[in-house]
Amino acid sequence: MESKQTREPWNKGKLVGQKPPLKLKDIWAIRIHLQNAHSVRDLALFNIAINSKLRGCDLVNLRVRDVMHVSQVLPRAMIVQRKTQRPVQFELTEPTRSAVFAWVDKAHLKPEQYLFPSRLLNSPHVSTRQYARIVHQWVAAIGLDPTIYGTHTMRQTKATLIYKRTKNLRPFSSCLVIPSLTISRGELCPVAHETNGTTSAGRAQRRGGIAAAAAFLERATALTLDPARRVSRAIAAAQAKGDAAAPEAAYELLAIAELGSLSNLQRGQLARLRAQMDFARNRGGDSSAPRLAGPASQLLNAAKHLETLDDDLARETYLEALAAAMYSGRLGEPDALANAAEAARAAVGPLSQLHQPMDLLLSGMANRIAGGVSGGRDVLRSTLELICARTNSQVQRWMSLAFPVVQETAAAELWDDAIYRQMAADIVRHARDAGALAIIPRALAYQARAHVLAGEFATAATIIEEAASITAATGHAPLKYDALLLTAWRGIPADAVGLIEAATAEGNTRGEGRLLGLAGYVTAVLYNGLGRYEKAFAAAREACEHEDLGFYGWCLIELIEAAVHTGEQATAAAAIRQLEERAGASATDWGLGVLASARALLADDQLADTLFTEAIERLERTSIVVHLARAHLRYGEWLRRLNRRLDARRHLTEAHAMFTRMGANAFAERARRELVAIGEKVRKQPVNSGDELTAQEAQIARLAAEGLTNQEIGAQLFISTHTVEWHLRKVFVKLGITSRRQLRTVSWAS
Repeated sequence: MESKQTREPWNKGKLVGQKPPLKLKDIWAIRIHLQNAHSVRDLALFNIAINSKLRGCDLVNLRVRDVMHVSQVLPRAMIVQRKTQRPVQFELTEPTRSAVFAWVDKAHLKPEQYLFPSRLLNSPHVSTRQYARIVHQWVAAIGLDPTIYGTHTMRQTKATLIYKRTKNLRPFSSCLVIPSLTISRGELCPVAHETNGTTSAGRAQRRGGIAAAAAFLERATALTLDPARRVSRAIAAAQAKGDAAAPEAAYELLAIAELGSLSNLQRGQLARLRAQMDFARNRGGDSSAPRLAGPASQLLNAAKHLETLDDDLARETYLEALAAAMYSGRLGEPDALANAAEAARAAVGPLSQLHQPMDLLLSGMANRIAGGVSGGRDVLRSTLELICARTNSQVQRWMSLAFPVVQETAAAELWDDAIYRQMAADIVRHARDAGALAIIPRALAYQARAHVLAGEFATAATIIEEAASITAATGHAPLKYDALLLTAWRGIPADAVGLIEAATAEGNTRGEGRLLGLAGYVTAVLYNGLGRYEKAFAAAREACEHEDLGFYGWCLIELIEAAVHTGEQATAAAAIRQLEERAGASATDWGLGVLASARALLADDQLADTLFTEAIERLERTSIVVHLARAHLRYGEWLRRLNRRLDARRHLTEAHAMFTRMGANAFAERARRELVAIGEKVRKQPVNSGDELTAQEAQIARLAAEGLTNQEIGAQLFISTHTVEWHLRKVFVKLGITSRRQLRTVSWAS
């Protein structure tokens, strides 16, 4: 009698259950590994797996024609899922399209062939089991445990990365096809009675953010039979997709709209949206996008076209035209910004007839640009105070327009640090609440700059890291402005010079003159800190050749200091006169404080003492810590030259302590050299000290100082309690403390 063979369970000895997603660093590690290994097929497979969020069975069954048309990889593809028999769309980012094209070209694949053919004769394509083995090889290659990760890891990674940043589940539930959260045709029925679906889309946005509204409007467009309504809904959907950081989908919806019969208003809307998309592509790092002067001109033309059709829409477009012209700056068309401001000032009408914040902001900025330094100041102040005092939905809607350059510039031109910081905090909160992926990184960048001015470099670095992770998750290039500013103030040439050179090259390529102006400013900050005043003078003088609103006054501050130290007294005096017109007329402690500090550099001894004292007293009442520390440093240097050693020691010691706490290495070393010159023994700080907190350590330390437990910190940052404990032990060692209570008393955030 034969013995019955027992079948071994398939999951015996295996780890089963939910597979975790990859982290952002793991994604880049795998990509770099595959690039170094010249694994063209695996790189294409990995990129498309991450971007498409498809099940393994659907991924391996992709054919070339699903993702390519003729010789072009599609930015957006659609397939019918094998499991649910439902169609699903997915986007292919530029790196993914490049990888897929390289693979198809290398393998000489034809449209009807499978995208990932099997190397076995009896299998037409890679099997799901083979795909699973390939995934295990990827994760093992970068040192991860292959038993923990699987094919579902690839499917949920991108959705998880975006969810962690936005906290909105609904916008990304569709990519995982959760039946209870997807939008059914029945839910779209009420749209049939609306002009463009905005009421139902508003409900979708309240439930799941901008991405949910964009998905709703896109689906509504596809289901609409009436041509006129389909055009209207396609335009609304394209606008929402742009706000949700899905430019490729927005372009497709614009193409759908253009197929219909357009009214004059709709032609103006389409012209505006195309200019917005070109602007976003340029600043997102798309090498095929037009230079910024193009979108700036298109937006101005669209605004003029809309003037007689829709006043509100025309004013919004004028605000965006101003923003685009400001970014274009010295590389744009001559007088482009002035022409846009003149047209906007004529279109906006008398000030007495304006009541909405957006209209008041447009009027104030147009008058500031076209009317000179003193133009529009009172209007801008009252407008920004109104914005900070109101939190209704209308304010939230327009705050994203032309953000952050117009709003941030308005606050900076007023030299009001309270408004500057509150605007930054408010816009981040509104962007997060709305789930506006296109706005959140720019909002975070603005907030990071506010923290840099406050000397809170570690906090700024944490925010910059968050913004970079969001832009990477959405397939965009990281923003430059905030990273440049922070790196320059930290004063480490090895870190700063390369970044500045790269930004300068990028600005020239994209036609972004404002980036060149900022590069000149941060170069001057770096070299003034290092005491290399000739280089600082050259950089500041070049930056001041064009008035980049918002930080032109900051450039003057650097030019004055560098000019005084290089003997260029006439240049310094001329720059002080310009600074008096700007900061001196602000009537704020920030503006008057930096002006007094700058004037003291050229004043006689008696007046200089009074001006330095005034500068310190005024800046102490602000949050602009970097310039308060510089006022102490300048005063100490001046006192040492007069041989007032005791007074000099007090101010230089204060400056050194402030710069050291915030991590401004170059300025701290400049203060240390002055202290040594008067006989003080000061330990030289290591330039790239390992004692600095990393961005994550600083974030954990801040939360612990606020009283959160390890479990609460882990839940908020999506890390384990063990990881929190590990980071806190490192924080305690670096800060020389032994308890969480001491975190509340040390300056760990700097």
